Amino acid sequence: IDHHIDAAVLVRAGDEEVPTPHEDGVRCAIRAGIPLVEVNDDGPDPFAEWVALRADTGSVSEACHTAVELAAQPLLAAVLTKVTPLLNDAGFDPDAVDCSLRGEFPDLDLDLRVPGTVDRALEQALGVRAYDALRPLTQDYKTVNVTVHGVP
Repeated sequence: IDHHIDAAVLVRAGDEEVPTPHEDGVRCAIRAGIPLVEVNDDGPDPFAEWVALRADTGSVSEACHTAVELAAQPLLAAVLTKVTPLLNDAGFDPDAVDCSLRGEFPDLDLDLRVPGTVDRALEQALGVRAYDALRPLTQDYKTVNVTVHGVP
């Protein structure tokens, strides 16, 4: 896959127990780690273990948005895991930290909001750790920006 894709939609009709030739693109999406949204009539499903979310025909758009949000969770979890020791050492509750991703490919922005006043040294250390957690998981992005905010 040459360009960024937020989610792939698979529409299965019929009772095929194996992938059909028309579903070859699904294999590419799975290999690329693209969240898979499936519209299925409850028949056999050879892709079940890779489906991020199921939808009916009236909710495909909403399901795609949700699948993209779900796909971001491992990135956010990696960041929080990496910054937790620093937060603990500085006396902050890691569970109170808010972390979010936004941006449009090829740019990605991470906002890390820490409840309380954060000095410059901790802000920079958290930023470096967060970036360190994100970079191996976001190699296809051209730019990854990390912003740390102390929220008094």
